Amino acid sequence: MGAASGRAPDTPPHAAPVRQRPEDPLVAAERMMADAASELTDEQSWDIYAEIDDERQRAIGSRSLIDRLVAHIGRTFEVRLSTPDRAALDVGGTLVEVGQGWIELADAGITRVVNVSAIVCVKGLTADVSQQTSTVPRRSWPSLLRQLSLRSNASPILLLGKDGLVVSVFIASVGSDHVDCRPELGTRVYGSQTLTTIPIPAIVMLTQRAMR
Repeated sequence: MGAASGRAPDTPPHAAPVRQRPEDPLVAAERMMADAASELTDEQSWDIYAEIDDERQRAIGSRSLIDRLVAHIGRTFEVRLSTPDRAALDVGGTLVEVGQGWIELADAGITRVVNVSAIVCVKGLTADVSQQTSTVPRRSWPSLLRQLSLRSNASPILLLGKDGLVVSVFIASVGSDHVDCRPELGTRVYGSQTLTTIPIPAIVMLTQRAMR
């Protein structure tokens, strides 16, 4: 008579069933793929691998720069900025937030908000980060500037504009596409102590030290 179901050959009927270690799912999947591949011709295998590579290239091609930046939140890298009247400027830090058209970098107590449109290259992004999407809406420029205005009462903001000038200001008010600034005491903004209105697209970078 053959062995009872669940028992090893030549095992007494009263013996406990043999416990078999389950196969690792990844190993099982690789084994099944190898078994399937062994039944394919070389031409069929080549077609399958070509399709897989095409899918991978399409996935990579569909990623935007913002997608890649979102995937790097919490990581440190460097961006290069360019303005018409000054040499390329490299700034680095840990990515804190990605907004609508801006990113926030933090480094040694200094917050830098960079206009994405002013970035000419990014150094330090990894190539193997898969596309990530977030259900949290990205904040707009006005939302960010209103937050900075609360902190600017205690710490002025260095504003780098697309004209290459750097001015030290406090944010007085924020519109939908512009910001009103007043100069830090003892400084002048564009030759005047009155409020200066700056279109948001003209901002390259905002720098602010953390309040102590």
